[in-house]
Amino acid sequence: MPPRSSCYRTFVKAIAVVSWLALIVSSACGRSATPSAEPPPKVEPGSPTGSPTPRSGGAPSVTSPSAATGTLSPVQQLITAAELAPYWHTDRAGRLPIRIVENPNSTDRPSFEMFGAPVQWIAPAAATPGSAYVEVSFSLVDGILELSLRYRIEGVTARASFVPQGPAWVRNGPVRVAED
Repeated sequence: MPPRSSCYRTFVKAIAVVSWLALIVSSACGRSATPSAEPPPKVEPGSPTGSPTPRSGGAPSVTSPSAATGTLSPVQQLITAAELAPYWHTDRAGRLPIRIVENPNSTDRPSFEMFGAPVQWIAPAAATPGSAYVEVSFSLVDGILELSLRYRIEGVTARASFVPQGPAWVRNGPVRVAED
């Protein structure tokens, strides 16, 4: 078989990016396109779509899996990972509800609960120094989503890679946590 041309490889990458964007738009990243009168089903820790059992502080109860896939968005998968459980300190003032800074380059803002309270998506201007909030950043390279969450008040960053699997994103490898 002759080697593929760079034009062909560029075309394949473009198709992958367009497919990824179509997935994001069609699934609304964890939000149903039509509001439901019923509350979303609760996902129990340890279930196939729930969060792993944490080491301390109790498991965050996670609700609202994607209506299209029944799975959690990449943000939900990473923020509820057991590796982050030691850093939430929900008994301290100002730690609940969990606040996530909106990334203007993403529509992935699923509605879900952690520790019995709905997470709040906040504007970047509301992320004031000394307050508790999670910053989300990401990159998509060759069909692999690299997601990063930074929790400044604890001086910790968590990273994970995700790959598309059908209509869902599946974590590809461990959650990597680094302290400043």
